[in-house]
Amino acid sequence: MKQRILTMSLSVLMLFCITTVNAQIDKQEHNERRPRMERFSKKGHNGEKPQKLLTEEQKESFKKIRLQSMKDAKPIHDELRELEAHHQTLITAEQPNLAKIYASIEKIGKLKTELAKIRVKSKVEMESQLTDEQKLKMNYFAEISKNRHKDQPRRDTHQRVME
Repeated sequence: MKQRILTMSLSVLMLFCITTVNAQIDKQEHNERRPRMERFSKKGHNGEKPQKLLTEEQKESFKKIRLQSMKDAKPIHDELRELEAHHQTLITAEQPNLAKIYASIEKIGKLKTELAKIRVKSKVEMESQLTDEQKLKMNYFAEISKNRHKDQPRRDTHQRVME
């Protein structure tokens, strides 16, 4: 009986030690990765920040372009949200009407196309004001930003339904 109690207590103690060591190792790995991630997310290859690449005139112009694109996109976003809610209502009806559902999909697609056009237009306008060197550096920063979120799974509507 004593031997059994001793064995149980030793196994519990070993389990506690193992979990503590694993937690410390995970924390150390996280801390080792963090400075490297911060270095790449905040600065470029020459230690420059993306905001420092632009002149004051370019910053003001970009601000105006972004503001205009947001003004153009706002009513389309609002209508898109309304159509998506209506589309969800059509799909979940007791007797779904495929013709209405298909028409809703077409309308949603057209609005998303309009939003994509607005985004591309503003991007082209902004890039036209950059020098070749600025374009290279901005593309570099965009690539870093894109790769930073690469490992994270995309959360779309299908995943929300599954959860």
